[in-house]
Amino acid sequence: LPGQVQLVVSTAPIATGEGSGVTWLSLSQTAGTVAPELAAGITLGFNTLDLGYGTYRNDLTVASNDVVNGVLTVPVTLQVNAAQLAVSHSDLLFGPVSIENPADRVLTLLNTGNRDLTIQSLTLVPATAFSLPDTVTPFAVPPGEYRQLIVRFDPTAATEFAAALTVASNAGTETIGLNGSGYVPVPDITLSVTSLRIDINEDETEQTTFNVTNDGEAPLDLALASYLAWLT
Repeated sequence: LPGQVQLVVSTAPIATGEGSGVTWLSLSQTAGTVAPELAAGITLGFNTLDLGYGTYRNDLTVASNDVVNGVLTVPVTLQVNAAQLAVSHSDLLFGPVSIENPADRVLTLLNTGNRDLTIQSLTLVPATAFSLPDTVTPFAVPPGEYRQLIVRFDPTAATEFAAALTVASNAGTETIGLNGSGYVPVPDITLSVTSLRIDINEDETEQTTFNVTNDGEAPLDLALASYLAWLT
């Protein structure tokens, strides 16, 4: 006997056209009749517009006047393929850095998706004290891989510095805050002795040695004087 076949999806219909109740799945028809010994083809449409990377699932329910299998359920899975940009730091903190010696930090860009990630541009604002040495855009990061960037802080004065690094890609943008402060390096003297005592006989000479150490970050200029005839 001819059967009246109705196709029903488990969620409410979408606003435009016949469909599944979710925007990514649509049906060519939602009701019909299949004559005995014949088959009817139903076309499912998939649309990834406005969908992000990931896996989407829904159930397609087929209800009919079949007295044995009146309701059949077909799980439907959609895998959306895309690149995904992730960064190792939301902020890079350099702390105090000498104005004579720049400091480097590593920023890692990761592709957690399953398509190639294209880094289109890297923008520093302002770029007064921060730079990206030896980095040229655009460049690609394959799925599951990463790229490390050197971010350099070279302060020009003893003050606070802040900037923003914007990473633009085919998977969106990420902004990383950069912060550091500059200081003027100074010398720091340390002597290996706190006092000296020498016991020698009359009409003899003797020598002893002590060390002068500079534990600072700037040159240490020395001037030694005893003002005594017996000490040279």
